[in-house]
Amino acid sequence: MVKRSLGEKEGRLVGGLSASGRTVFTTGEARDILGSKAAVDVILRNLTAKGWIERLERGKYVFLPLEAGVDKWSENPLYIVPNLITPYYVSYVTAMHFHGFTEQVPVVVAVAAVKQKKAVEFQGTRYEFITLSKHKFFGWEEIELKGGQTVNMASKEKTIVDCFDKPRHSLGVSECVKALHNARGEVSVKILVDYALRMRNKTLVKRLGYCMDVLGMTVPKKLLAVAKRDKKYVLLEPLAGSHGKADKKWKVIKNVSDESLLSFLEIR
Repeated sequence: MVKRSLGEKEGRLVGGLSASGRTVFTTGEARDILGSKAAVDVILRNLTAKGWIERLERGKYVFLPLEAGVDKWSENPLYIVPNLITPYYVSYVTAMHFHGFTEQVPVVVAVAAVKQKKAVEFQGTRYEFITLSKHKFFGWEEIELKGGQTVNMASKEKTIVDCFDKPRHSLGVSECVKALHNARGEVSVKILVDYALRMRNKTLVKRLGYCMDVLGMTVPKKLLAVAKRDKKYVLLEPLAGSHGKADKKWKVIKNVSDESLLSFLEIR
């Protein structure tokens, strides 16, 4: 988009944003730069129409300076995440793809948070926020993007654990199994198991243990002990129907066949 000329107050706001180095700003910060509450909403609408800013969500905008343009944001949707909510970390299918555990390109950016927040759409990308209990909110690391921007990303082990905790945000259990297979040699099984137990979710432990078995991995006794103590059967795939054979060892209803779980191996 070719940016159009600016009026006096519009130029003052653009100049103030440029001088401050702000990328994302609020309506209140725009008022502070202008030194007045008058006509701020009109100025913001005009700058949006002229391509200088873009609305991110209510009361929040992204400044698009000439040297940056729109490309920075469309090139990597992760740039904007730290400005949407805090605390947070990126996980589930987005982290699976980031770590190279799946070739599936996510259609959403999945963000773990402790506060509820509605999904946000920006430049064709949908940002979804998965609310976690505080005891589940751990296991991320700060990673650096191009240009020096940093983002909180689930560690490799926490990515796998989060996927089995909430498969619906990870393209389903079959994709979680593929990710677990691809992660072998890159994750610490000890950390993986410790993280799984720390989540306090028996369903997660049963799914993870069963899928490790299916992949022929050595399953630590700590996981099997959870399944032995708990008599309740859980669905292996929450996105499928409730019918399937019962696996007595892991107390899961196999509503997805082992052949389906391992089908990715046949096309390699």
